[in-house]
Amino acid sequence: MTINIVIPFKPFPQGKTRLTKNGMNSEEIVSLQRQLLQRNIRLLSETISLSAIHVLATNSFLAKNYMPSFVTPPLITSDLYPHETLGKQLEDFLQNKKWDNAIIIVSDLSNLQPTTVKAVQSLLSIYDGVVVPTADEGTGVLGLRKKVYPHLDYFGEKSAEKFVSRWEKENFLVAEFHQTPMLLDIDNLSDLKNAREKGYL
Repeated sequence: MTINIVIPFKPFPQGKTRLTKNGMNSEEIVSLQRQLLQRNIRLLSETISLSAIHVLATNSFLAKNYMPSFVTPPLITSDLYPHETLGKQLEDFLQNKKWDNAIIIVSDLSNLQPTTVKAVQSLLSIYDGVVVPTADEGTGVLGLRKKVYPHLDYFGEKSAEKFVSRWEKENFLVAEFHQTPMLLDIDNLSDLKNAREKGYL
């Protein structure tokens, strides 16, 4: 069974604005974004068999500069899905696909493990939706069956909890999977320092 993986990506200066506010310069932010995106694409392409990776970018022209040379996943511009929120863009994108399932992986994870993606894939044989939280209670990975595609507009603060509660209200069968150590996404300088101290970057 093919695993359809979608990586939403917001290249600088549209993304990582909190790092700018923390005083990080543009060259450092671009380098960090490139490192994180390429790390995760490499991990997925080399360790997850039968995976089809798609990058849903807010600006596909800019995003081309971040793509790895070893593999070039299809770049889909989110301009085709003109909604303000990532959730709504993903809803539109997925509803145009004939996929039975999909796994969404945020682009700025510093310690994603192949076993986590494989666990989500396995859980989708039983559950309608799978949520993998980040250490800050956000969402790092989402697994979903086709019936869940119209129900993705819950990203934001404490989004993992929102996804679980909203999906359960829709009577979906939901699993929450916790990676050990927990997923760490890079939103600010404290996250970056933590990732480097732990040897993730």
